[in-house]
Order: sequence, then structure tokens, then C-alpha cells
Amino acid sequence: MNMDRIVSWVAVLCAGILIVAGTWAAITMENIRLLQFLALTLALLLFWVWRMMNIIIDERLVLIYEKTAVRTLEISLLVLFLFSVFILGVGYCTSAPNLLDWGFALIQNIMLIIFVFIIFWLYYSRRFGVFDE
Repeated sequence: MNMDRIVSWVAVLCAGILIVAGTWAAITMENIRLLQFLALTLALLLFWVWRMMNIIIDERLVLIYEKTAVRTLEISLLVLFLFSVFILGVGYCTSAPNLLDWGFALIQNIMLIIFVFIIFWLYYSRRFGVFDE
């Protein structure tokens, strides 16, 4: 067993112990938000373990991951945009400044995500030779 695998499994073990301890603390304190956060963390940890165990990665799997990532980004941005427009509309109609702040904050987050996506797209386009210099 190589060192990367040992470090990987130690990290999974530590994360598992922290999730169990956090779940116990969330249940005893009756903190629902912490419990939801830990459930999401556990789901991400299990997905990471599944990906680590899936050793054989072929071109088809890479294409599936790429398509899934781009489609998830598109759908998430669309849902966030529609939700922020709804929040802005409700805030404007009811003259609620807090809702306007939330709506504009969501739109700023959407713009940040799009900006990061464009930066990565330009980087990988140059790296893989889409732009000939």
C-alpha cells in the first residue's frame, strides 16, 4: 500500500470521526442546521470515497464528468438567478430593504461564479491549444 493511499484512508477516518462527533453534538444541542451541514458533508465524503475506490477512469467517464459538471453549473446558475429575481421583485413590491440586499447578494454570487468559470475556461483553452498563439 503506497503512502498516498494510507494518507487518504487516514483522512477519511479522521473526517468520519469528526462527522460522528459533530452529529452527536448537533443532536444533543438540538441544532438542526449543524445536522443538515453534517449530512451534506457526509454525502460529499462518501462521494469522495467512492471516487477514490473507482480506479479505472476511461475517456467515457471523463466525458460524463465534464458534461455533468457543466450541466450542474448551468442549472444551478439558472435556479439561483430566477430565485434572486423573485427575491428582488418581492423586496421591491413590499419595500423590504433586507430582501433587496439578499437579491443583490445572490446576483453578485452568480457573477462571481461566472467570472471563475470564464477564468478556468480561458486557462484550459490555452493549455489544450484552442487558442493558437
